Amino acid sequence: MGLPGVESYRISLKPNNTSGSYKESDQVIFGIPSYSFSSINTARTYLQFKIRAIGADRQHAVFAGANQVFNKLVVKNDSGNQLEDIQRYETFSRLMDNLKTKQQIEGEASLSKDFRVVKHEKACTDTTNYSFYHTVVHDLKSGVLGNTQKGLVNLDIMRASSGSAYTVELTLASALTVFPETRAGLDIQYEITDCTLELEMLRIPEEIQRDINADLFKTNGSMLPYKTFTMARRDVPDSTSCNLQISSSKKDVTGIYSILSKKTKGRTQIPNDEANGVKSMYGEADHQRFLGGRYTYSGGVITDSDTVVTQYNFRYANRSFPLSPVIMDGDSTLALANVISTFEMKEKLPYASEVVVTAINQLIPLFETSTFMMAQNFKSYSDQRVLNGLNIAGMGAPLEVNIQFKDTVSDLECVAFLEYSETLYIGSGGMSTINKPM
Repeated sequence: MGLPGVESYRISLKPNNTSGSYKESDQVIFGIPSYSFSSINTARTYLQFKIRAIGADRQHAVFAGANQVFNKLVVKNDSGNQLEDIQRYETFSRLMDNLKTKQQIEGEASLSKDFRVVKHEKACTDTTNYSFYHTVVHDLKSGVLGNTQKGLVNLDIMRASSGSAYTVELTLASALTVFPETRAGLDIQYEITDCTLELEMLRIPEEIQRDINADLFKTNGSMLPYKTFTMARRDVPDSTSCNLQISSSKKDVTGIYSILSKKTKGRTQIPNDEANGVKSMYGEADHQRFLGGRYTYSGGVITDSDTVVTQYNFRYANRSFPLSPVIMDGDSTLALANVISTFEMKEKLPYASEVVVTAINQLIPLFETSTFMMAQNFKSYSDQRVLNGLNIAGMGAPLEVNIQFKDTVSDLECVAFLEYSETLYIGSGGMSTINKPM
Protein backbone atom coordinates (compact mmCIF):
# COMPACT_ATOMS: atom_id res chain seq x y z
CA MET A 1 0.00 0.00 0.00
CA GLY A 2 1.33 3.46 -0.88
CA LEU A 3 4.56 2.28 -2.55
CA PRO A 4 6.53 5.28 -3.86
CA GLY A 5 7.81 5.42 -7.43
CA VAL A 6 5.69 2.61 -8.90
CA GLU A 7 5.10 3.05 -12.63
CA SER A 8 3.59 1.10 -15.52
CA TYR A 9 4.96 0.38 -18.98
CA ARG A 10 3.96 -1.77 -21.95
CA ILE A 11 5.77 -4.61 -23.70
CA SER A 12 4.77 -5.82 -27.19
CA LEU A 13 6.05 -9.39 -27.04
CA LYS A 14 6.61 -11.11 -30.39
CA PRO A 15 6.44 -14.90 -30.82
CA ASN A 16 9.57 -16.98 -30.26
CA ASN A 17 8.86 -18.84 -33.50
CA THR A 18 8.56 -15.74 -35.68
CA SER A 19 7.71 -16.79 -39.23
CA GLY A 20 5.86 -13.77 -40.55
CA SER A 21 2.54 -15.59 -40.87
CA TYR A 22 0.82 -18.60 -39.36
CA LYS A 23 -1.79 -20.91 -40.89
CA GLU A 24 -4.10 -23.73 -39.81
CA SER A 25 -2.47 -26.12 -37.25
CA ASP A 26 0.61 -23.88 -36.79
CA GLN A 27 1.73 -22.90 -33.31
CA VAL A 28 2.31 -19.40 -31.97
CA ILE A 29 4.68 -19.51 -28.99
CA PHE A 30 5.43 -16.64 -26.61
CA GLY A 31 8.21 -16.74 -24.03
CA ILE A 32 7.71 -14.20 -21.24
CA PRO A 33 11.10 -13.24 -19.74
CA SER A 34 11.70 -12.63 -16.05
CA TYR A 35 11.68 -8.84 -16.29
CA SER A 36 13.53 -7.30 -13.35
CA PHE A 37 11.46 -5.52 -10.69
CA SER A 38 8.29 -6.07 -12.75
CA SER A 39 4.91 -7.75 -12.50
CA ILE A 40 2.21 -8.37 -15.15
CA ASN A 41 -1.08 -6.53 -14.78
CA THR A 42 -3.28 -9.17 -16.43
CA ALA A 43 -6.33 -6.87 -16.50
CA ARG A 44 -4.54 -4.80 -19.17
CA THR A 45 -2.98 -7.66 -21.13
CA TYR A 46 -4.29 -9.01 -24.44
CA LEU A 47 -3.34 -10.78 -27.69
CA GLN A 48 -3.56 -8.94 -31.02
CA PHE A 49 -3.01 -10.09 -34.61
CA LYS A 50 -4.15 -9.53 -38.19
CA ILE A 51 -6.19 -12.14 -40.03
CA ARG A 52 -7.32 -12.63 -43.60
CA ALA A 53 -8.96 -15.34 -45.67
CA ILE A 54 -6.95 -16.93 -48.49
CA GLY A 55 -7.96 -19.29 -51.29
CA ALA A 56 -9.94 -18.94 -54.51
CA ASP A 57 -13.19 -18.00 -52.69
CA ARG A 58 -11.61 -15.84 -49.98
CA GLN A 59 -13.74 -12.76 -50.72
CA HIS A 60 -16.90 -14.73 -49.82
CA ALA A 61 -15.67 -16.00 -46.41
CA VAL A 62 -17.65 -15.21 -43.23
CA PHE A 63 -15.53 -14.83 -40.06
CA ALA A 64 -16.63 -16.45 -36.79
CA GLY A 65 -14.65 -14.06 -34.55
CA ALA A 66 -11.24 -13.86 -32.88
CA ASN A 67 -12.17 -16.38 -30.19
CA GLN A 68 -12.37 -19.13 -32.87
CA VAL A 69 -8.81 -18.79 -34.21
CA PHE A 70 -7.08 -21.06 -31.65
CA ASN A 71 -8.04 -24.60 -30.64
CA LYS A 72 -5.48 -25.19 -27.88
CA LEU A 73 -3.93 -23.09 -25.11
CA VAL A 74 -0.95 -24.25 -23.05
CA VAL A 75 0.81 -22.25 -20.33
CA LYS A 76 4.10 -23.59 -18.91
CA ASN A 77 6.44 -22.48 -16.15
CA ASP A 78 10.24 -22.12 -16.37
CA SER A 79 10.78 -25.87 -15.98
CA GLY A 80 8.39 -26.72 -18.81
CA ASN A 81 5.68 -28.05 -16.48
CA GLN A 82 2.17 -27.40 -17.77
CA LEU A 83 0.20 -25.02 -15.59
CA GLU A 84 -2.71 -24.99 -18.04
CA ASP A 85 -3.71 -27.16 -20.99
CA ILE A 86 -7.09 -26.27 -22.49
CA GLN A 87 -8.05 -28.43 -25.47
CA ARG A 88 -10.93 -27.38 -27.74
CA TYR A 89 -10.05 -23.81 -26.77
CA GLU A 90 -12.27 -22.36 -29.51
CA THR A 91 -15.32 -24.11 -28.04
CA PHE A 92 -14.32 -23.06 -24.54
CA SER A 93 -13.86 -19.44 -25.65
CA ARG A 94 -17.34 -19.30 -27.19
CA LEU A 95 -18.86 -20.90 -24.12
CA MET A 96 -17.23 -18.35 -21.82
CA ASP A 97 -18.25 -15.49 -24.11
CA ASN A 98 -21.85 -16.71 -23.97
CA LEU A 99 -21.69 -16.11 -20.22
CA LYS A 100 -20.76 -12.45 -20.72
CA THR A 101 -23.53 -9.87 -20.90
CA LYS A 102 -25.03 -8.86 -24.23
CA GLN A 103 -23.69 -5.34 -23.73
CA GLN A 104 -20.14 -6.63 -23.22
CA ILE A 105 -20.17 -8.80 -26.36
CA GLU A 106 -21.61 -5.93 -28.38
CA GLY A 107 -19.11 -3.46 -26.92
CA GLU A 108 -16.16 -5.74 -27.72
CA ALA A 109 -17.31 -6.47 -31.28
CA SER A 110 -15.00 -3.90 -32.89
CA LEU A 111 -12.06 -5.69 -31.25
CA SER A 112 -13.08 -9.34 -31.47
CA LYS A 113 -15.19 -9.16 -34.67
CA ASP A 114 -17.83 -11.22 -32.86
CA PHE A 115 -20.80 -9.53 -34.52
CA ARG A 116 -23.47 -11.98 -33.34
CA VAL A 117 -25.52 -9.38 -31.47
CA VAL A 118 -25.62 -6.93 -34.36
CA LYS A 119 -26.32 -9.52 -37.03
CA HIS A 120 -28.98 -11.35 -35.06
CA GLU A 121 -30.86 -8.13 -34.49
CA LYS A 122 -30.51 -7.04 -38.13
CA ALA A 123 -31.14 -10.55 -39.53
CA CYS A 124 -28.54 -9.99 -42.21
CA THR A 125 -25.73 -11.74 -44.03
CA ASP A 126 -22.16 -10.61 -43.33
CA THR A 127 -20.79 -9.11 -46.55
CA THR A 128 -17.46 -7.97 -45.07
CA ASN A 129 -14.50 -8.73 -47.35
CA TYR A 130 -12.05 -10.77 -45.25
CA SER A 131 -9.60 -11.24 -48.12
CA PHE A 132 -7.94 -8.12 -46.70
CA TYR A 133 -6.21 -8.12 -43.32
CA HIS A 134 -8.35 -7.21 -40.32
CA THR A 135 -6.85 -6.43 -36.92
CA VAL A 136 -8.49 -8.35 -34.08
CA VAL A 137 -7.95 -8.55 -30.33
CA HIS A 138 -8.40 -11.65 -28.16
CA ASP A 139 -8.43 -11.73 -24.37
CA LEU A 140 -6.68 -14.91 -23.27
CA LYS A 141 -8.97 -17.28 -21.38
CA SER A 142 -6.03 -18.21 -19.15
CA GLY A 143 -6.28 -18.51 -15.40
CA VAL A 144 -2.63 -17.52 -14.92
CA LEU A 145 -2.31 -14.69 -17.46
CA GLY A 146 -5.92 -13.87 -18.39
CA ASN A 147 -8.40 -11.35 -17.05
CA THR A 148 -9.71 -13.79 -14.42
CA GLN A 149 -6.35 -13.52 -12.63
CA LYS A 150 -6.94 -10.80 -10.05
CA GLY A 151 -3.41 -10.68 -8.65
CA LEU A 152 -0.22 -9.23 -10.11
CA VAL A 153 1.98 -11.92 -11.71
CA ASN A 154 5.44 -11.27 -10.22
CA LEU A 155 8.14 -11.90 -12.87
CA ASP A 156 11.11 -10.64 -10.84
CA ILE A 157 10.81 -13.56 -8.45
CA MET A 158 10.88 -16.23 -11.21
CA ARG A 159 14.03 -18.14 -12.14
CA ALA A 160 13.66 -18.21 -15.95
CA SER A 161 16.90 -20.15 -16.50
CA SER A 162 15.46 -21.40 -19.81
CA GLY A 163 14.97 -17.81 -20.92
CA SER A 164 11.28 -17.58 -20.06
CA ALA A 165 9.43 -17.29 -16.77
CA TYR A 166 6.24 -18.42 -18.55
CA THR A 167 5.64 -19.90 -22.00
CA VAL A 168 2.31 -19.50 -23.82
CA GLU A 169 1.59 -21.89 -26.69
CA LEU A 170 -1.40 -21.32 -28.99
CA THR A 171 -2.34 -23.76 -31.78
CA LEU A 172 -4.31 -22.43 -34.74
CA ALA A 173 -7.74 -23.95 -35.38
CA SER A 174 -9.22 -25.49 -38.51
CA ALA A 175 -10.20 -23.09 -41.30
CA LEU A 176 -13.67 -24.66 -41.17
CA THR A 177 -14.02 -23.34 -37.60
CA VAL A 178 -12.55 -19.89 -38.27
CA PHE A 179 -14.54 -19.33 -41.48
CA PRO A 180 -17.46 -21.81 -41.14
CA GLU A 181 -19.70 -20.03 -43.65
CA THR A 182 -19.36 -18.70 -47.18
CA ARG A 183 -21.54 -16.60 -49.44
CA ALA A 184 -20.25 -18.49 -52.50
CA GLY A 185 -17.60 -21.18 -53.01
CA LEU A 186 -15.81 -23.44 -50.50
CA ASP A 187 -12.11 -22.89 -51.27
CA ILE A 188 -11.20 -20.88 -48.16
CA GLN A 189 -8.20 -21.03 -45.84
CA TYR A 190 -6.70 -18.31 -43.64
CA GLU A 191 -3.52 -16.87 -42.20
CA ILE A 192 -2.63 -14.55 -39.33
CA THR A 193 0.31 -12.18 -39.06
CA ASP A 194 1.70 -9.34 -36.87
CA CYS A 195 0.86 -11.39 -33.78
CA THR A 196 1.96 -9.85 -30.46
CA LEU A 197 1.17 -10.40 -26.79
CA GLU A 198 0.60 -6.95 -25.31
CA LEU A 199 1.75 -6.98 -21.68
CA GLU A 200 1.01 -4.17 -19.25
CA MET A 201 3.83 -4.21 -16.69
CA LEU A 202 4.13 -2.67 -13.25
CA ARG A 203 7.69 -1.65 -12.34
CA ILE A 204 8.57 -1.46 -8.64
CA PRO A 205 11.71 0.31 -7.33
CA GLU A 206 14.61 -2.09 -6.89
CA GLU A 207 15.03 -1.73 -3.13
CA ILE A 208 11.30 -2.25 -2.52
CA GLN A 209 11.16 -5.29 -4.83
CA ARG A 210 14.07 -6.88 -2.96
CA ASP A 211 12.30 -6.31 0.36
CA ILE A 212 9.10 -7.86 -1.04
CA ASN A 213 10.97 -10.92 -2.33
CA ALA A 214 12.81 -11.34 0.98
CA ASP A 215 9.56 -11.20 2.94
CA LEU A 216 7.94 -13.73 0.61
CA PHE A 217 10.73 -16.25 1.03
CA LYS A 218 10.63 -15.88 4.81
CA THR A 219 7.08 -17.24 4.64
CA ASN A 220 7.95 -20.26 2.45
CA GLY A 221 7.84 -18.42 -0.86
CA SER A 222 5.23 -16.80 -3.04
CA MET A 223 1.86 -18.28 -4.00
CA LEU A 224 -0.08 -17.49 -7.19
CA PRO A 225 -3.60 -18.95 -7.00
CA TYR A 226 -5.48 -19.35 -10.27
CA LYS A 227 -8.50 -21.06 -11.77
CA THR A 228 -8.27 -23.06 -14.98
CA PHE A 229 -10.03 -25.79 -16.98
CA THR A 230 -9.50 -29.26 -18.35
CA MET A 231 -11.48 -30.66 -21.26
CA ALA A 232 -13.19 -34.04 -21.57
CA ARG A 233 -14.89 -35.25 -24.74
CA ARG A 234 -17.14 -38.27 -25.27
CA ASP A 235 -19.12 -39.63 -28.22
CA VAL A 236 -22.84 -39.78 -27.44
CA PRO A 237 -24.35 -43.17 -28.40
CA ASP A 238 -27.18 -43.29 -30.92
CA SER A 239 -29.91 -43.57 -28.30
CA THR A 240 -32.47 -41.62 -26.28
CA SER A 241 -30.21 -41.49 -23.22
CA CYS A 242 -26.56 -41.57 -22.27
CA ASN A 243 -24.32 -41.80 -19.23
CA LEU A 244 -20.97 -40.10 -19.81
CA GLN A 245 -18.21 -40.68 -17.28
CA ILE A 246 -15.34 -38.24 -16.75
CA SER A 247 -12.25 -39.37 -14.87
CA SER A 248 -10.03 -36.75 -13.27
CA SER A 249 -7.53 -36.39 -10.43
CA LYS A 250 -8.36 -32.77 -9.59
CA LYS A 251 -8.83 -32.02 -5.91
CA ASP A 252 -10.86 -28.82 -6.08
CA VAL A 253 -13.27 -28.95 -9.03
CA THR A 254 -15.48 -25.88 -8.71
CA GLY A 255 -17.75 -26.28 -11.73
CA ILE A 256 -18.56 -28.05 -14.98
CA TYR A 257 -19.72 -26.61 -18.31
CA SER A 258 -20.90 -29.19 -20.86
CA ILE A 259 -22.27 -28.75 -24.37
CA LEU A 260 -23.53 -30.92 -27.22
CA SER A 261 -22.55 -30.54 -30.87
CA LYS A 262 -22.43 -32.53 -34.09
CA LYS A 263 -19.26 -34.59 -34.65
CA THR A 264 -19.39 -33.98 -38.41
CA LYS A 265 -18.50 -30.39 -39.21
CA GLY A 266 -18.11 -28.64 -42.53
CA ARG A 267 -18.47 -25.31 -44.29
CA THR A 268 -21.92 -24.14 -45.37
CA GLN A 269 -22.95 -21.75 -48.11
CA ILE A 270 -25.37 -19.20 -46.68
CA PRO A 271 -28.83 -19.20 -48.27
CA ASN A 272 -29.82 -15.67 -49.21
CA ASP A 273 -32.67 -15.77 -51.72
CA GLU A 274 -34.66 -12.77 -50.48
CA ALA A 275 -36.64 -12.56 -53.73
CA ASN A 276 -38.32 -15.85 -52.75
CA GLY A 277 -38.71 -14.97 -49.08
CA VAL A 278 -35.54 -16.69 -47.82
CA LYS A 279 -33.49 -14.36 -45.66
CA SER A 280 -30.58 -15.98 -43.89
CA MET A 281 -29.68 -15.46 -40.25
CA TYR A 282 -26.04 -14.91 -39.34
CA GLY A 283 -24.27 -17.95 -37.95
CA GLU A 284 -26.57 -20.75 -39.10
CA ALA A 285 -23.55 -22.97 -39.76
CA ASP A 286 -21.32 -21.72 -36.94
CA HIS A 287 -19.64 -24.75 -35.33
CA GLN A 288 -20.18 -23.28 -31.87
CA ARG A 289 -23.97 -23.33 -32.02
CA PHE A 290 -24.58 -25.66 -29.07
CA LEU A 291 -27.37 -28.23 -29.38
CA GLY A 292 -29.92 -29.46 -26.86
CA GLY A 293 -32.58 -26.76 -27.17
CA ARG A 294 -35.88 -27.02 -29.01
CA TYR A 295 -35.05 -25.25 -32.26
CA THR A 296 -32.48 -24.72 -34.99
CA TYR A 297 -32.04 -22.20 -37.81
CA SER A 298 -32.69 -23.10 -41.44
CA GLY A 299 -32.86 -20.38 -44.07
CA GLY A 300 -33.47 -17.77 -41.40
CA VAL A 301 -36.54 -19.67 -40.11
CA ILE A 302 -36.85 -21.61 -36.87
CA THR A 303 -37.43 -25.36 -37.23
CA ASP A 304 -37.67 -28.17 -34.68
CA SER A 305 -34.31 -29.54 -33.56
CA ASP A 306 -33.41 -33.23 -33.85
CA THR A 307 -31.38 -33.00 -30.62
CA VAL A 308 -33.63 -32.05 -27.69
CA VAL A 309 -32.53 -32.61 -24.09
CA THR A 310 -35.46 -33.36 -21.78
CA GLN A 311 -33.54 -34.16 -18.58
CA TYR A 312 -30.02 -34.09 -17.15
CA ASN A 313 -28.05 -34.19 -13.92
CA PHE A 314 -24.48 -34.64 -12.72
CA ARG A 315 -23.43 -37.29 -10.23
CA TYR A 316 -20.30 -38.02 -8.22
CA ALA A 317 -20.25 -41.10 -5.98
CA ASN A 318 -23.46 -40.80 -3.92
CA ARG A 319 -23.98 -37.09 -4.56
CA SER A 320 -26.26 -35.62 -7.23
CA PHE A 321 -26.01 -32.11 -8.75
CA PRO A 322 -28.46 -30.47 -8.61
CA LEU A 323 -30.23 -32.43 -5.87
CA SER A 324 -33.02 -33.33 -8.32
CA PRO A 325 -32.57 -33.82 -12.10
CA VAL A 326 -33.37 -30.83 -14.32
CA ILE A 327 -36.58 -31.89 -16.10
CA MET A 328 -37.65 -29.99 -19.23
CA ASP A 329 -41.02 -31.08 -20.63
CA GLY A 330 -42.01 -28.28 -23.01
CA ASP A 331 -38.96 -26.02 -23.18
CA SER A 332 -35.44 -25.53 -21.78
CA THR A 333 -36.23 -22.73 -19.32
CA LEU A 334 -35.30 -24.75 -16.22
CA ALA A 335 -31.86 -25.63 -17.63
CA LEU A 336 -31.17 -21.93 -18.16
CA ALA A 337 -32.50 -21.12 -14.68
CA ASN A 338 -30.13 -23.70 -13.19
CA VAL A 339 -27.13 -22.09 -14.94
CA ILE A 340 -28.08 -18.58 -13.80
CA SER A 341 -28.87 -19.52 -10.21
CA THR A 342 -26.05 -21.98 -9.52
CA PHE A 343 -23.40 -19.53 -10.82
CA GLU A 344 -25.16 -16.55 -9.19
CA MET A 345 -25.61 -14.52 -12.38
CA LYS A 346 -28.89 -12.79 -11.55
CA GLU A 347 -27.21 -9.38 -11.19
CA LYS A 348 -25.55 -9.69 -14.64
CA LEU A 349 -27.64 -11.93 -16.86
CA PRO A 350 -25.56 -13.66 -19.60
CA TYR A 351 -25.93 -13.35 -23.35
CA ALA A 352 -26.99 -17.02 -23.33
CA SER A 353 -30.33 -15.92 -21.84
CA GLU A 354 -31.11 -13.30 -24.52
CA VAL A 355 -33.95 -13.51 -27.07
CA VAL A 356 -33.38 -13.43 -30.83
CA VAL A 357 -35.80 -12.08 -33.45
CA THR A 358 -35.95 -14.41 -36.45
CA ALA A 359 -36.31 -13.40 -40.10
CA ILE A 360 -40.09 -13.84 -39.81
CA ASN A 361 -40.28 -11.91 -36.51
CA GLN A 362 -40.51 -14.83 -34.10
CA LEU A 363 -39.13 -14.19 -30.60
CA ILE A 364 -37.04 -17.22 -29.65
CA PRO A 365 -34.64 -17.61 -26.68
CA LEU A 366 -31.04 -18.06 -27.82
CA PHE A 367 -30.79 -20.84 -25.25
CA GLU A 368 -33.21 -22.87 -27.39
CA THR A 369 -31.18 -22.40 -30.58
CA SER A 370 -27.44 -21.89 -30.04
CA THR A 371 -26.33 -21.30 -26.42
CA PHE A 372 -27.74 -24.40 -24.69
CA MET A 373 -25.47 -25.79 -22.00
CA MET A 374 -25.61 -28.13 -19.02
CA ALA A 375 -23.60 -26.45 -16.27
CA GLN A 376 -23.25 -26.77 -12.52
CA ASN A 377 -21.40 -24.90 -9.79
CA PHE A 378 -19.98 -27.38 -7.26
CA LYS A 379 -18.93 -24.76 -4.72
CA SER A 380 -20.89 -24.72 -1.49
CA TYR A 381 -20.58 -20.94 -1.40
CA SER A 382 -18.75 -18.28 -3.38
CA ASP A 383 -15.95 -17.26 -0.96
CA GLN A 384 -12.76 -17.51 -3.08
CA ARG A 385 -10.53 -17.84 -0.01
CA VAL A 386 -11.82 -21.27 0.96
CA LEU A 387 -11.50 -24.50 -1.02
CA ASN A 388 -15.02 -25.88 -1.07
CA GLY A 389 -15.27 -27.53 -4.47
CA LEU A 390 -15.50 -31.20 -5.39
CA ASN A 391 -12.53 -33.48 -4.67
CA ILE A 392 -12.74 -35.90 -7.60
CA ALA A 393 -9.42 -37.49 -6.60
CA GLY A 394 -10.84 -38.43 -3.18
CA MET A 395 -12.79 -41.61 -3.99
CA GLY A 396 -11.47 -42.41 -7.44
CA ALA A 397 -15.02 -42.43 -8.83
CA PRO A 398 -15.79 -40.74 -12.16
CA LEU A 399 -17.98 -37.68 -12.50
CA GLU A 400 -21.11 -38.72 -14.40
CA VAL A 401 -23.18 -36.72 -16.86
CA ASN A 402 -26.64 -38.27 -17.27
CA ILE A 403 -28.72 -37.00 -20.21
CA GLN A 404 -32.18 -37.92 -21.54
CA PHE A 405 -33.23 -36.98 -25.09
CA LYS A 406 -36.68 -36.51 -26.60
CA ASP A 407 -35.83 -38.76 -29.57
CA THR A 408 -32.93 -40.93 -30.69
CA VAL A 409 -29.88 -38.80 -31.48
CA SER A 410 -26.97 -39.48 -33.83
CA ASP A 411 -23.58 -38.04 -34.85
CA LEU A 412 -23.33 -36.27 -31.49
CA GLU A 413 -20.50 -35.44 -29.09
CA CYS A 414 -20.50 -34.08 -25.56
CA VAL A 415 -17.67 -31.69 -24.64
CA ALA A 416 -17.25 -30.83 -20.96
CA PHE A 417 -14.90 -28.37 -19.29
CA LEU A 418 -14.06 -28.96 -15.63
CA GLU A 419 -13.21 -25.78 -13.75
CA TYR A 420 -10.73 -26.29 -10.92
CA SER A 421 -8.54 -24.27 -8.55
CA GLU A 422 -4.75 -24.52 -8.57
CA THR A 423 -1.83 -22.72 -6.92
CA LEU A 424 1.66 -22.03 -8.28
CA TYR A 425 4.24 -22.08 -5.49
CA ILE A 426 7.44 -20.08 -6.11
CA GLY A 427 10.32 -20.81 -3.76
CA SER A 428 13.82 -19.54 -3.14
CA GLY A 429 15.84 -19.16 -6.35
CA GLY A 430 12.68 -18.76 -8.41
CA MET A 431 11.86 -22.47 -8.59
CA SER A 432 8.13 -22.94 -9.16
CA THR A 433 5.82 -25.92 -8.78
CA ILE A 434 2.10 -26.64 -8.53
CA ASN A 435 2.78 -29.23 -5.82
CA LYS A 436 2.78 -27.68 -2.37
CA PRO A 437 6.30 -27.89 -0.90
CA MET A 438 6.68 -29.87 2.34
